[in-house]
Amino acid sequence: SKGYADFLRMLLARGTLAGHRFLDVETIKNIVAPHTELDSEYGHGGLGLWISGDAMRANNQGDEGLWMGGGYEGTHFWVDPKRQFVALIMTQIFAAPEGGQGLHNEFRGALYQQFWASEDSET
Repeated sequence: SKGYADFLRMLLARGTLAGHRFLDVETIKNIVAPHTELDSEYGHGGLGLWISGDAMRANNQGDEGLWMGGGYEGTHFWVDPKRQFVALIMTQIFAAPEGGQGLHNEFRGALYQQFWASEDSET
């Protein structure tokens, strides 16, 4: 999982990690640029990532502008370029239990509700 998190940190740092450049800044911009779902309030598809739209906040599932994706057996990640952090959830669930498909949205939403409350109290 450290390698996975390092990859996400490299994306967040616009192609660098530990002082080494792995991808050009333009490559990162292209990865997160709109390529599909251009009119969706939920966001748009980049290259291998989903970039969340404003409906994420309206539905209490996260924030706008998150770079999101996942993988086999319930792996889920997101990169928050606004708050400068990465998140990685690794499970070993081949098939989600009944009602389990929303687990990532619920977890992410609960986390962001705490962020919003904290940010609102600072203003």
